Amino acid sequence: MKKETTMKKLILIAGCSVALAMSQVAVADYIEVGFQRLTTTSGYDVSSQLRMEVAVDEDAQTVGFKFFNDVGISSVISEIYFDDGMLKEKPAIATSGGDVEYVQGATPENLPGGENLDPDFKADIIFSAEPDNPEPHHGVRERGQWVQLTYGLGEFKDLDAVVSALANGDLRVGLHVTAINGNDSDSYINSRPLPPMSIPDSGLTAMLLGVGMVVLGFVAKRKA
Repeated sequence: MKKETTMKKLILIAGCSVALAMSQVAVADYIEVGFQRLTTTSGYDVSSQLRMEVAVDEDAQTVGFKFFNDVGISSVISEIYFDDGMLKEKPAIATSGGDVEYVQGATPENLPGGENLDPDFKADIIFSAEPDNPEPHHGVRERGQWVQLTYGLGEFKDLDAVVSALANGDLRVGLHVTAINGNDSDSYINSRPLPPMSIPDSGLTAMLLGVGMVVLGFVAKRKA
């Protein structure tokens, strides 16, 4: 009877450890999205150095899109295009870091090569780097620089909704990248992201899961 009681206590401890560990898991509050090349004007594909962080602030009811160019091959994010149908009525605020400045509007008015997508890419919102002739050197062009475009959350409820729209094509983001290796330009379109994953917020999760697994292993050994 005493052995049986001890066994039950060990099982209870293991279960509590695992449950507590799971409670320490926090849902990610942002997701990182990559880009893939749409046109092939340049002999260089810089997609691996382009990325976008998408974050939702549910308290402020805003969604932010933060763009980076982890050079790599010299290049400038000159224009940013949104094809969405959900954000177009919402005012956007551009913030930036590292001698970067963007304004609304651009030439060309649509993502170059966007007509080759299915359906066609039709830009609702456009931002461009402030020009510094002959090239837009105020665009994101180096590691450590970034630009963030922040919108009212609008029809989206949370980060999951934004990511779902990016995944199914209801929301598409295009980049026109110029001065690639000093000369050419190409267009890039966002990759389809995976849903936000739950991530551990501290080493406590791993420790508690470890305790639970050790106890369960001991229980299994005793039963055998």
